[in-house]
Amino acid sequence: MKKGQIFLQISLYMILLCFFIYLNSYAEISEKKGTAVLRSLTDVFSVLPEGQSPLGQTKRGEVISEIPMEKVEDLEIREIRRLIIFSNLEEEIKIYKKGRQRIIIIPDDVLFDEQYKIKTKVFPFLKKMCKILSKSQYSIKIEGHTDNIPIPNFSNNFEFSAFKALRLLKFFINIGNINPHRLSAFGYGEYRPLLPNNSPEDRSKNNRIQIILYTKEEKDFKKINALKKPPTFFRFKNFIFKIFGGEGL
Repeated sequence: MKKGQIFLQISLYMILLCFFIYLNSYAEISEKKGTAVLRSLTDVFSVLPEGQSPLGQTKRGEVISEIPMEKVEDLEIREIRRLIIFSNLEEEIKIYKKGRQRIIIIPDDVLFDEQYKIKTKVFPFLKKMCKILSKSQYSIKIEGHTDNIPIPNFSNNFEFSAFKALRLLKFFINIGNINPHRLSAFGYGEYRPLLPNNSPEDRSKNNRIQIILYTKEEKDFKKINALKKPPTFFRFKNFIFKIFGGEGL
């Protein structure tokens, strides 16, 4: 083989190598852009609770933000959100996320009557929510919370908040048919308020039930990797090229 042909063949190999390196770099850039786009959409479509900045930092220093509808790993949460809307309770019942937790906040005046029995008119909503949760793999923690005003017939607000949580837990077991092994109930009294107890409106928000769902281990925007095409290998002469790849050869 003449020197000119050898030089031409080597030049062709180098051009092909540069081309595939470029394709691989473009794929990685596109993935980063996809992640950035998803994060941007999350910021745009999230409805943040009162007093929270767009970065998810509340006035009280706790990171908590409402879940976007498009979060693909929380299909049950999307169903519950739709149920809340169809039940005309979107102004009262809120869903938030905090790390691996999904938090459903229900005010006392929505859930309980004056004797702190669960209102019959909220039974259909709770039954449908239990049906959704019974199909999921979430661990379910029910928390009772109060304001700082003592309640008659209860020795303290710890006891009162635990009473509320246990009442809803019994509903989940006896009427909602949720496996008791997945359930727990706690009362925190007045010591985990959402807002200072400075007004009747703020105290009303602090009197609440929180249903906390613990998800499996997750990574943000993991669908990018799940939907990512597997790498394609290309052999030319004695060289093997991988295009649109992720891991090293």
